[in-house]
Order: sequence, then C-alpha cells, then structure tokens
Amino acid sequence: MVSWHCQSMLLLHGLASWKDTQVISTSYCRPNQEYSAVKWSRSAADWQPVTLRVTAHGLESLDQSSGSVKWRADYHRLSSPGVMLLAPFVPAAGSTVAAQDGVFAVMPKGARSCPRVFAARSRGTLIKTVQQVAQQKMGIYV
Repeated sequence: MVSWHCQSMLLLHGLASWKDTQVISTSYCRPNQEYSAVKWSRSAADWQPVTLRVTAHGLESLDQSSGSVKWRADYHRLSSPGVMLLAPFVPAAGSTVAAQDGVFAVMPKGARSCPRVFAARSRGTLIKTVQQVAQQKMGIYV
C-alpha cells in the first residue's frame, strides 16, 4: 500500500494515475531524518531538548521522552524566508544544556503563528536537508 504522503507527492508531480502505480522508488519516499536539538521555551525561559525530524511534507519537533509530535511546520505554511539564522548562544551558569553554535528560527505564516527558536550543533546540515527536501518533494524554496 502506498502511504498518503507518497500519493500526494505523486499528484503534485503531475502523475495523475497514481492508483495504477504499484511500486514507488525508495529514493522518492526516503526515510525521515532526525536531528538532536534544543528549543527555546518561553514559558520555562530555558532551553528544552527536542528531536527535529525532517519529513517529505515539513519539519516536526518531537518530544524526546515519548517520541510524539509536539509541533509541525509544513513547508507550504512557512513564510518567506522560512528559516532565519540567529547568533550563537552560551547557556546560563548551571544550565543543563550544552552550548550550541547553530541557533535558528522557523517562521510560520499567519498572524497568530509565532516563530519557533531552535539550536542544533548540526544547524547547517539540518537546514540544508530541509531546503533540499522542500524543493525536491514540494517544489518550494525555504
């Protein structure tokens, strides 16, 4: 059975006869990529560890203890620019979070949406992956 996001990708790429397609290349629907990161929590005023997952349709923030999706930014719902690079940070004394050199903000569209701030040691790789997947799978530049 073909998953729903693979079906939608086939439709977006002009393959109207997706029902007749039995086999889809594994490179087309490659596995999700996950990155360790921290997010800024306004309520706790501190950095919280999360896992960021790059999928074919968007960027997801996962709870590290349960693995459940806590937040999702679909590529088509990101503003322009969708990701903004920020300055590095040094954690406060006594913080349990290590210093991160790659701070960035994910900018969703909409008046009620606020940017989400993340930091990851592999910021360059993560953002490059997001840009490549968004362009290849959705035809969107992030």
